Amino acid sequence: MYLMTACYQCDTTPPNIIIKDFTLNDDGVYIVECSKGHKLAIIMQAEVFEILFFNATYNLLKKNYSAAILNYAAALEKYYEFYIEVICRFNHESKDDKWNAVRKKSGAQLELFENEYFNNEDRKPYLLTGELRNLRNRVIHHGHFPSYEEVKEYGKGVFIAIKEDLDFLNKKYKIILQEIIVEHNMQKAKKIPAGYSISTTLIDTGVSISTSQNWNNMTFEKVIDNAKLYLIIEDNAESIMAITNLIRGDISLEECKTLFLKILNQFIKK
Repeated sequence: MYLMTACYQCDTTPPNIIIKDFTLNDDGVYIVECSKGHKLAIIMQAEVFEILFFNATYNLLKKNYSAAILNYAAALEKYYEFYIEVICRFNHESKDDKWNAVRKKSGAQLELFENEYFNNEDRKPYLLTGELRNLRNRVIHHGHFPSYEEVKEYGKGVFIAIKEDLDFLNKKYKIILQEIIVEHNMQKAKKIPAGYSISTTLIDTGVSISTSQNWNNMTFEKVIDNAKLYLIIEDNAESIMAITNLIRGDISLEECKTLFLKILNQFIKK
């Protein structure tokens, strides 16, 4: 997945843009080096369920349909875990005591989520339909190759499930949500090696906690459109870098022309 950031140690206008293809990791920390040799550690300010959901939509756009289903399903399960963490903190209970017992059992995770949700919110959570759950099982357990429309419907169901609930949580447990996010980012920062400048980045995952208050008009179709922006960065990374380097004076006009011709030839070959 391509990410774009700027080196804040470089005192240039426009800023020294860095575009790099990252492999997603569990740490949520990504190490980069700008063209001037400055070492940066980028903290991804997003919960695991957010990144999984974004990765699923990315897979959908890249036509990796089975991977999209797997990531949407994982995003939903990680959201259930996130809810348990929120409610355990609210009730001064240990999240690990409850979640570790069901960590490897999808059905038990769903049952725990439903029970905890009903007991604490006095209402039932929004859940996937039986048809969508069956689609997930067919893909994961029976090797079904889903179509674009099937993945889109499944992704939409997961989006609604998380969106509806997270919007509610952000109103009832706003302080707790903020505390958890800060703690998670601090845990990520502890994994950064010495000698690296620290920066943070946000991506619009489609189910971002930071943007949950602006979801009134958000649809799954808009989520897909937003994800397409990251594909534009991926497809035009060299062009974006060339333009910013040219404006800053890091490369000559002739070098920029050479790079654009290379990119054009690659495009023609496609």
